Parts: sequence; C-alpha cells; structure tokens
Amino acid sequence: MKKLILHKTTTCHPDGRTLIYYDSAAEGETPPHRSISRVPRETVPMVERRWHALWGEWILVSASRMARPFLPPKEKCPLCPGVLEIPEEYDLAVFENRFPGLSSAPDRPQPSPHPFYKTAPSHGVCEVVMYTSEHDTSLAEMPVDDIYRLMHVWVDRYKEISSRPEIECVYIFENKGEEVGVTLHHPHSQIYAFPFIPPRLQTELNNARESSKQGKCLFCSIVEAEKQDGRRILAETERFIAYLPYFARWSYEVHIAARHGTATMADFDDATSRELAQVLKLVICKFDNLFETSFPYMMVMHQLAEPDWHFHIEFYPPYRDKGKLKYVAGVESGAGNFVVDSYPEMRATQLQEIPPFQVEPVTIQMNMVERRS
Repeated sequence: MKKLILHKTTTCHPDGRTLIYYDSAAEGETPPHRSISRVPRETVPMVERRWHALWGEWILVSASRMARPFLPPKEKCPLCPGVLEIPEEYDLAVFENRFPGLSSAPDRPQPSPHPFYKTAPSHGVCEVVMYTSEHDTSLAEMPVDDIYRLMHVWVDRYKEISSRPEIECVYIFENKGEEVGVTLHHPHSQIYAFPFIPPRLQTELNNARESSKQGKCLFCSIVEAEKQDGRRILAETERFIAYLPYFARWSYEVHIAARHGTATMADFDDATSRELAQVLKLVICKFDNLFETSFPYMMVMHQLAEPDWHFHIEFYPPYRDKGKLKYVAGVESGAGNFVVDSYPEMRATQLQEIPPFQVEPVTIQMNMVERRS
C-alpha cells in the first residue's frame, strides 16, 4: 500500500482570512513550497444574529452575501487556482468564506429597535473546503482514495474548530447542483461552526436524550430496526451503515450512520475515515447512476460531542422522480410537515439495483503533518 503524507500549510489572504493548503506527497518527496503570511483579520460588517421569538431560534443575517458571484463562466470561477480565492494550484485547500453568515471577527451589530427583540454578534466560523483544483468534476467522480484524503481534511478542520471555547456545533455540508441553489459549480463543501446548537440538531439531541432516559440509544434503535427490516439498506461495513430511513422526508433520502461510540469526527481513526470514504463513494455513485446524470443533493453531517449521539450523514436529493423536483412548499415550509411522494422501500429497491454494488478499496495510507514558519 502506497504511503502518502498530507502536508498542511496555514497562511492567509491579504485581508487576513485564513487560507490552508493540504498538499499530498509520497514519503520522502518534497511537497510544493507555500509562502506563509500573517495579516491582521479585518472585521466583517453586516453580519448578526436575530432571535426569532415565535420559533425560539437564531436567524443569521448576512447582508454581504448579496454580492456573492452567481454561476460565473468557468474562466472566472473564483474557486479555480489563480482567479480569486486561491492563488496557486492545490490538491485540497480550505479558506474562510468571503461572504460569511458567521465570523471569527464580526462587527458589533446595531442595537435592536425595541427591548423585546434580541440581537447578538455572529461569532463563529464559515469555511470553504476545496476538494480539488479541477473545475469539471464532482465528489462522485473522484477516486475513493481522493475521498479518503478529503476525510483527513474534514477531520482536521473539525478537531481544530471544535476546540474553540465559543463553538457548540461544527456543521459540515455540501450543496450540489443548481436545483438546490448552488451558485458555484467547482466541487466544494462548507463548514459552519455555530456558537449554539442549530434547531434541527437540537431536536435530534432532545429526542436522543429522552430515549437515553428510558435506557435505550435512539440511534442504535433506528439502526437495529433498519437491519431487522433489511429492505432499505444500501451498504454495511464494520463501522457504518447506509440506508433510506423508514421515516424519510425526501424520496431518495439516504442516511450513513456510524456505530455506537463515534459521536463526531474527533472520534475517527484511520480505519473509520477509510470506511466512510468507501461508503460515501458508493452512495453518491448510485445517485449519479440512477438517472444517468450528475445527481443534485444536500449532504449534511450531524455531529455533536454528546454521549447520546452517533455521527451520521443525511442526504436530501431534491428529485422525487426522474425530471420531477420536490418543492418545499406550503405544508413543508409553513407547517413543518413533509408530504412524501413515494414509499422509501420503493426508492431503496431502485438504488439497491443500481451499481455500484460493493465498496471500492482504498489503496493508499495517509498521514498528515503540519508545516510551520
């Protein structure tokens, strides 16, 4: 098995935003030279939190996001090397979002117009994780070895960001496809690190804690029920299981759940990263092969450093059938109840009958080192 070293170099943009290169090199080989700069971080204006009194949750206000680029031509893609965000060719890279909803240096918000309303600075982290410098590809098209490399980057970012005392939740996600509102096609994911637990994860945590009071692990109970039924399972390894849940809200919703004892990426060892790369590759390739197209989805990672928690990934593909989009309309948006257009068992059968049928092997062994000035 080929051994590779992932060399991490932290530098920054002229405006002070963090830029990190992750360069791969075989053992004994010299990685690319990266200049290291340190510039004071500018404050980010027009970002704040406002408390939603009806729903009991925070709303993130980020007026600067109106200036985000919208589907630029390939030659003007800001994520390609040398265009805007990353000056050099890269294997993998991470940078602080230019148009964040949360910031490590937020400007102080204006006081609320009435004492009933609450506002707060949007402290937190917003980062963009670049999978590759290649523009015309996707996670599904990347070799499983490259996804395994990406796992090391996600794990590294989770560990570093979650160690900050103000951070309560590190939320990693990928939006893929114009159907879900993507404005840049270059393959990437994002990280939002919140100073609070977001509402959806808080609901899951509340239910997990309630189940724990009754002596049962909620996530283990779900996995056990899925395994006993068996009709909705797509893949199973020693550490992960992929399935369409009995209670799926989206027609092709897939969950990838870790075994008990793995709550966050801080709990990952090399074997866990290796297995998740394999299962993730299988699921997203099944999506692409289903309708013979680059399948759009929202991929979200739910992880909390809690004793009642299992790390899991949820996929929300917007298609309810070939050529038919599922719109989150009046009942879903206004009442909060999803109306599902098909039984998960039917959609699971479709995906089970679509290749790939087995996980691909990982053929490299990866270690990571940090280069310092």
